[in-house]
Order: sequence, then structure tokens, then C-alpha cells
Amino acid sequence: MRHDRDAHFDASSVHVYFVEAPFQLISAISCRSRHLGRGWLVLRLGKNNKNNDQLLAVVQRLVRPSDFECVISQRATNHIEMAGLLLRVFLKKVVQRVNFFSIGVGDYRSGLARVIAGLFSCRNLILLDDGVASLGVYKVVGRKIVAQDFDQHSETHSVQKLFSLNKYFSRRSPSGNLLMHSFLNLPPSPFWAVEKGEISTVLSRARSGSGSVPVKVNAVFLLGSKVVEAGIINDGTYEDFCCLVAKDYVGFEVFYLPHREESDEKIARICRAHGFKLLILDLPFEVELGGLNWLPGHIVSLYSASLFFCKEIDSRLSVRSYPLPVESVERKFSESVKTCYAFLDALSN
Repeated sequence: MRHDRDAHFDASSVHVYFVEAPFQLISAISCRSRHLGRGWLVLRLGKNNKNNDQLLAVVQRLVRPSDFECVISQRATNHIEMAGLLLRVFLKKVVQRVNFFSIGVGDYRSGLARVIAGLFSCRNLILLDDGVASLGVYKVVGRKIVAQDFDQHSETHSVQKLFSLNKYFSRRSPSGNLLMHSFLNLPPSPFWAVEKGEISTVLSRARSGSGSVPVKVNAVFLLGSKVVEAGIINDGTYEDFCCLVAKDYVGFEVFYLPHREESDEKIARICRAHGFKLLILDLPFEVELGGLNWLPGHIVSLYSASLFFCKEIDSRLSVRSYPLPVESVERKFSESVKTCYAFLDALSN
């Protein structure tokens, strides 16, 4: 479906998407399908080799030749490498004599996103779906950014980063639109223009067949989280969560699916302590789930974007979100965490 904001798109215009993580790429593919015309994809590879491997694997599995006329991929872990990546994009833009109609950014907190917003003008700056981080932005940050209702020196990391991004974008593209592309059924908001994506349409590309696969009712997928690595909770709180899962599913076959940013030491310790079986996926969980030859009877986690979409992938899946004790969450993350749990509760009702 053509988007209203494409009304002035012409042959010299391009939609360009800058992504840094696998789920952001899934969002970029979805967003690309909503907009007519030419598309470019720019992949920023970072220091985490697991993230890079999954990102490139998703390109191979989900991206079709008709999605993007060019794909630029480069490692950019410091200012020099970042400048090199942007120079490649800038030179291609000059040589092909194109304008950027829409710019999609996967991680609004990234320094790369702020440089992009200040360097290139565009009609639409699109915040791609980045899982639970995007939900926190929609509910918490958007209200404060638009109302200018915060102190830059005391507010959370998310508010500061998005305020900075919006400032650069407003200066470079004063008549531009700021919008979000989200897979979630977000209610109308006075603060954001929201574009709904369909994750099931993108993930259907990864399915190996059209038939229904069996469900192993005695199997549990425990989705690992980087909440310790991100500083949201401490290691002890995460261990308590794993203990609770082990207690609730005594007699079940529990598979631990680690997040790509979890440490190998932490993963091994958890599986050893609780008798979990380790299941490492080459692709993001959402992508792999559609191609498995069997499904688990239960999928459990803390708050995870993956839980939002399990039912869309297969309605037979049973999901459970374990709540975090409020007092265990670092203060600067508390409001966003509450928002994510509230959304999960709404989905289950």
C-alpha cells in the first residue's frame, strides 16, 4: 500500500535505511514494502561479531533483490570507520544524483543516527522498530520530546538521545516529518505519526513449508535477555528469574535460547545450574521460529519483543512474561520497563 507521505516521490528520490541489528533489518524490510520507489540498505557492522553474523544472515534469508537496489555493508566501530561508511553513502548519492526522500534509522540512540540526521536532508525521518526500546520511546520519550518537558541534564538516556536526534533533524530538514514504523498495534498518539508494519508478512519469507508443524507440549523455550549486560538489573535478580522458571517447569524439557549479547560464561552457568538445554540459533528467534520443524508448548521470558509477535507467527503458541520486581530495576529504566509490561498485559487480556 502506498503511503500518503510518498505523494511527492519522483524518479530521483530514494528511501534509505540505516540498520545496526537483525530486528531493525526486519523492520526496514517491512517499511520498504510500504513505500513506492527506489530503496537503499546500509548495514553498520559493529564490534559484536554475533550481531554482525545474524545481521548478514537475515540479509541472506529475508532480503529479496526487489527490496533494495543496492546494499552497502561496512564495519564502523569508531569515528574514522563511521566517516568512511557515510562517505560511501554520500558519494553514491552524488554520483547517482538522487535525493533522500525517507531516511530510516534502526537505533535512534546511536551516534550514527544523529550524524545522519544532521548530514542528509529528507522529507521523512523514520524510527524503525527496535523491539522493546521502541515501545518505551513511543510511550515515554515522545511525550517529553514534543512537549519539551524535561531537563537535558537529569533525564534518562533515551530522552536525551532522541532529543538530540530530533534537534539535528529539525535543523537540517525543517519541513520534514518524524514518524515511527512499528509492528505493534499502537493506539493513536498526538506525539508521533505511526506507520503499522506486518511482521508476519516479512517472516513468511523464512518459512520452509506451508504445512502445520507439531507442538511438543512438554517443551519450553526460555528466551535469554541482555538485561544484566545493559545494566537494567543485576546478575542476582536474573538468577532469581531463572530459578523461578526452573521451579515452574519441573518435569519439562527447558531450552535456553541466549540473546546474542549475553556472555558465554553467563549462559554456561545458567544452563549448568538449572539443567537447561542450550539452543543457539543462527538467526533471530522470530525468523527461526517460522522455519522450525516443531514448536514448543511454552515460550517464556522477561519482557521481550519476541513475546509480542509469537501469536502472529502461530496462534497455538503459549507465551508467558515473568515480571521484574520494581525495586530491582535501575531507576533510569523503570518507566520504560513498566510501559513494556503494561503492553504485554494488554495483549494477554
